[in-house]
Amino acid sequence: MVEMINKTNMKNIKKGDYISPKEDLTCFKSDKKYEIIKHYKDGESIVVMDDAGDSVELLIKHLKEDGFELIRGYPKVMEVSNLPNFPTHRTFKRVVFMRKGGMYLTWYFAQTLKDAEDVVATNSYKYAREVEEDKEEHIQQIDTSNINRVEVIDGKSRSYVNWQNNNNVELSQQDDGKTLKIFIKSK
Repeated sequence: MVEMINKTNMKNIKKGDYISPKEDLTCFKSDKKYEIIKHYKDGESIVVMDDAGDSVELLIKHLKEDGFELIRGYPKVMEVSNLPNFPTHRTFKRVVFMRKGGMYLTWYFAQTLKDAEDVVATNSYKYAREVEEDKEEHIQQIDTSNINRVEVIDGKSRSYVNWQNNNNVELSQQDDGKTLKIFIKSK
């Protein structure tokens, strides 16, 4: 969510949020986001980090005066990978809830904020990026809440069957629409 920094929301700024100026300023470019890495308890200043890893302390009153946008941080859906070039076969859409120790922490297999509500297991990735809306792939919505049996039928017969009363089935289309992944978890 993007909103202008103002008197009402400046107390809600927190680590993991981002700021972005509405127009180019001396040290800040309007086409970039700067991650908030520290918020001082006095509520007067924050420390932000740019893409190069340089950090700078900013007074919140200047953020209001100069017209900075506040971009809420975690949790949010992102593309994650352990490889810097984000190859299609090793890039996953996950709910990232924190960045810590240079790693992005995700809820295990959660691809939406709703998926993440009941998950307690976590995973970590070295790299994360925003999900590009035009690249995001959608699968026809199928209500899988009652499905407890998965069968794969090849040209000859059923090559895979998994039928358990406590199966929870999730579908995911990946690899530019070339792969259908079926996740089977216990309810």
